[in-house]
Amino acid sequence: MMKIHDLITMMKIHDLVMMMKIHDLIMMMKIHDLVTMMKIHDLIMMMKIHDLIMMMKIHDLVTMMKIHDLIMMMKIHDLIMMMKIHDLIMMMKIHDLITMMKIHDLIMMMKIHDLIMMMKIHDLVTMMKIHDLITMMKIHDLVTMMKIHDLIMMMKIHDLIMMMKIHDLITMMKIHDLIMMMKMKIHDLIMMMKIYDLIMMMKIHDLITMMKIHDLITMMKIHDLIMMMKIHDLITMMKIHDLIMMMKIYDLIMMMKIYDLIMMMKIHDLVMMTLANSCVSCRVTVERDEKIHNAIIVTVLKEDHTFGNLLRMHLLRHPTVLFAGYKMPHPLEHKVVLSVRTTHDNPVSIVQEALGELYNMCDHLTENFRVRVVPCGSCGGSSSCGSGSMDVADGVCVALSQEQVAKMRTQESYMD
Repeated sequence: MMKIHDLITMMKIHDLVMMMKIHDLIMMMKIHDLVTMMKIHDLIMMMKIHDLIMMMKIHDLVTMMKIHDLIMMMKIHDLIMMMKIHDLIMMMKIHDLITMMKIHDLIMMMKIHDLIMMMKIHDLVTMMKIHDLITMMKIHDLVTMMKIHDLIMMMKIHDLIMMMKIHDLITMMKIHDLIMMMKMKIHDLIMMMKIYDLIMMMKIHDLITMMKIHDLITMMKIHDLIMMMKIHDLITMMKIHDLIMMMKIYDLIMMMKIYDLIMMMKIHDLVMMTLANSCVSCRVTVERDEKIHNAIIVTVLKEDHTFGNLLRMHLLRHPTVLFAGYKMPHPLEHKVVLSVRTTHDNPVSIVQEALGELYNMCDHLTENFRVRVVPCGSCGGSSSCGSGSMDVADGVCVALSQEQVAKMRTQESYMD
């Protein structure tokens, strides 16, 4: 019984041990699961942190791209501004060039003695008209005309002196008014005045001698006018000034029209002289076409379709010529632009060869004409000449033999 009891006790102890082992095993499994879950949680957290870092990097990358785009836009804007500034500078340079040309034209106009005399007479008449107008206004409204402001009168005197005296200082003031109307630069004005003064100093002495008496009388009249007239009314002053400005503008328009007419005549004479003095070497320019291989552009001045079509047809007969064409840019421009493309490395030599052949053909034609068209002394201009085919006109026989007719037909077939 004791053995059985011991055995049962041992079995219970063994079961208890087994249960404890199972419990320990379950606890270890739970601990392992807990550790696994913690590792998974840590892994998830690391993935979230990695995603967050990636999102931050992407955001930083997007921000950098936006900043780069902004910088590029700013650079493009700066480039556009630089281009606009460059265009503005070019326009200013062009305006300066035009201004210099206008200054030169003005100097050329002032050089003409007859035009200066016409301007002086016209200014004198204008001054007399202004004086008559002011006198009538003084009589009409003497009280108002006695109150002109001193500064306005000085400006009026300045304008009157500018119209009456062709002196260096007055001329500079005239040019200043003209430049202010045209919105020219001060630098250009200074240059124009210096150039004009340099020229006027050479030719103004005689004119000043003639104008001294008139200037003295005019200054005395102006002094009397200054002492008598002090107009305070601003409206009357503005009307007088506007009237003077309108007359100045009219004078300026008339001067510009006369100047334009004279300059057109000068330009026409200059063009005719240039065309008359131009040499043959200056009439032909050759440029290589950069877009097409073995191609050139030949420009010939003072020629038309006669020369262009003849040279084109002769070039097309050459075996190395791939293309030959010509054009006249404008009917009023007497020049021919010829384009030639060849398989040869030197297309200029092909054009020179064609020109030499045309020259020889013209010489041959001229020589044949001189030989075949001769005064016939044997027939006396009648139809009794027995030299084959002939045509009689004004005592000149054109006798063509069979051999000459055959040669002419051969040349015609070659030209065709």
